[in-house]
Amino acid sequence: MFDSLADWVREVVAFLLLMKHNVFIIPPHPAYFEKCCSRNNHFNASFDSKSYYFKILMFQEYLTRWVPLNPKTNRSCVLLLESLTTHMVKEGLYLKPDGIHWSDSALKTMSSQLERNLVPLQRYDLDKLDLNPPTIEKDKLIPTEVTFTKFLKTVNIESLPAFKVPHHLKMSDKLST
Repeated sequence: MFDSLADWVREVVAFLLLMKHNVFIIPPHPAYFEKCCSRNNHFNASFDSKSYYFKILMFQEYLTRWVPLNPKTNRSCVLLLESLTTHMVKEGLYLKPDGIHWSDSALKTMSSQLERNLVPLQRYDLDKLDLNPPTIEKDKLIPTEVTFTKFLKTVNIESLPAFKVPHHLKMSDKLST
């Protein structure tokens, strides 16, 4: 699934760049970390919320470092959620207490961040953005031909920090360590 999504993103970006458009991507970010019910048409029986969340975070990293999405500078055109909502992501404040819907304050913050940076975004002047798109060292870039699945196999999962579910969200303990 993620390889197909990455290929689609690459095609869209290539198309837009040929048309001389500036491209910025806000990658997916999960809002609900566990099965909502026992109905398998929502989540299949083997759905693993921790694995899914990990894959989303790794997909963000992949897109940030993938050569096709670093077309003009060593700054990525991927705007991570942390860049758009400041501290809200790490503190879990971007979601309402139901753990599913975005909070009004997160939506206002994101809108404000994008509006304030509209001119540099339009001009692709990444040095004047205050959204902090990631700066990628050349040796950390992922070649075009490397799929997400191949990239994922290179990640040492044990070396990554554990994800902690924000205390105000009603999530199971299976994600907390």
